[in-house]
Amino acid sequence: MKNPRIIGFCGGAAAGKTEIVNIIHECLDNISICIPQDNYYLSDETLSFSEREKINFDAPSAFDVNLLASHLKILKKQNEIDMPQYSYIEHLRLTETLKIKSNRIILLDGLYLFHFHALRELIDIKIFVDTSENVRLDRMIKRNERERNENANNTTNRFYLHVKPMHDLYIEAQKKYANLIVDNNKSLNEAKEKIMYYLKDKFKDIYTPFL
Repeated sequence: MKNPRIIGFCGGAAAGKTEIVNIIHECLDNISICIPQDNYYLSDETLSFSEREKINFDAPSAFDVNLLASHLKILKKQNEIDMPQYSYIEHLRLTETLKIKSNRIILLDGLYLFHFHALRELIDIKIFVDTSENVRLDRMIKRNERERNENANNTTNRFYLHVKPMHDLYIEAQKKYANLIVDNNKSLNEAKEKIMYYLKDKFKDIYTPFL
């Protein structure tokens, strides 16, 4: 197997990063794996649940960057990792891990992939998923009601308390590192087509599925 390539998908909370990654993953059939940065939240079992609820999970400091970087290096060497699993409801890392084998393409998505130099230097292609504030808030409300047992009021309050300030301060600034910026306000299919066209051009001499 040729050396794995890492494609990083960065963008704001509920920008549609994971959805796009899942679609690209399907397009690449059996030559890609998915690594979410959300699995690498720091976890402190010594804190009570009420204390953990107050943590700003949208800040760069919420992530275990060293562990993620070390796992990406292992995958690039074509070895397997034990990827952590995280509970958004309990705000804790689970005891169970998921064994992930390396593959030709590693699809990585997260809020702060381009913020940290340790991650940025490992990513071969950097794609920023650009989505407006209103669209992201609407998607976040629907997702959190469906998946995280959080009502619309709590999500909206947290959006303006934590999500928006961190986005304005840190996430927008990561656009300057992107090789490609993709609009994901309306058509997910258009975003996918633009990304696949870009990847075909970059990888056509390496991976036949792009041809």
